[in-house]
Amino acid sequence: MKVHKMKVSPRGALPRKIEATCKQCGQKFVKYSYSTVSRCEHCRDRNRRILEERESIAVQVLMVSLKGREVDHVIGLEIGADGYVTRSLSPRELMIRLRDMLGGSEPDADGAPHFSFWQDEGLQVDLDAHRVIVDGNEVILTAMEFKLLATLIRCRGAVLSRDQLLEKVWGYNYDGYARAVDVAVRRLRHKLSPYSHWVETVRGVGYRFKK
Repeated sequence: MKVHKMKVSPRGALPRKIEATCKQCGQKFVKYSYSTVSRCEHCRDRNRRILEERESIAVQVLMVSLKGREVDHVIGLEIGADGYVTRSLSPRELMIRLRDMLGGSEPDADGAPHFSFWQDEGLQVDLDAHRVIVDGNEVILTAMEFKLLATLIRCRGAVLSRDQLLEKVWGYNYDGYARAVDVAVRRLRHKLSPYSHWVETVRGVGYRFKK
């Protein structure tokens, strides 16, 4: 259950409930006078379900928002988006971003060895079929998570900086927010458990697949 902290005005007056209009569906809903919520509970739940359900299907989510702070980008990625852009982008640049996400640059375009299947212990990665098996169970990765894993495996043993991973996986400079890589690596490690430690952090440099 979500608990709202009750803010008190300088005169000691308690916040009051007011009627607001949902910016997404236009329906009326009730909120506290101090709240900055702009969507009704139904729309917020629906948006949350969309991001949760996408974990089981091979789709990518590009979040478009008015909020451009770094913390907003990170929050968007942490709740499941593969990319985050602000509405200040021109339509042409937005199309480039979408093309990069859907097609992207090949992980081995820089001369890394190409192979279609990799296996070690209980981890199997079919690079052509986009399938990952962990101890006999298939794990569903998003397209971006799979591309990140494939890039690390193809370059295994080598340390890849965050900027290099942004270029290889996302296909563009992600507004300078290298923390997008950290969020994606954290999500990937969670899904690869108990082999998450194979994705190794090299402090001050980047990441490498050490198997």
